Amino acid sequence: MEGRRLSWLVAGLYTGTITALLTFVVLVVQFCIETFVEQGQAWNNSYLQDIVDYITISITLLVVTVPEGLPLAVVLALAYSIKVYLTRRLTLIM
Repeated sequence: MEGRRLSWLVAGLYTGTITALLTFVVLVVQFCIETFVEQGQAWNNSYLQDIVDYITISITLLVVTVPEGLPLAVVLALAYSIKVYLTRRLTLIM
């Protein structure tokens, strides 16, 4: 049962990572379309600040997602390890 819960947590962490990456890609594509295609502007180094803002937003999404599942994953892993340890120890004692 703990293995199933742990797999759900790992899936949640992957989902958070994919969401952060997808958000970054969508923001950059939207920026490029609006700036270069619709407005017809040339590249300007000031646009790097916009890209850094998009990276910050994506990292924020990732940081918010990971701490949600990380403590629970650690607790479940420790509980499962203790259960296995106690089962083996009781087998060795008897």
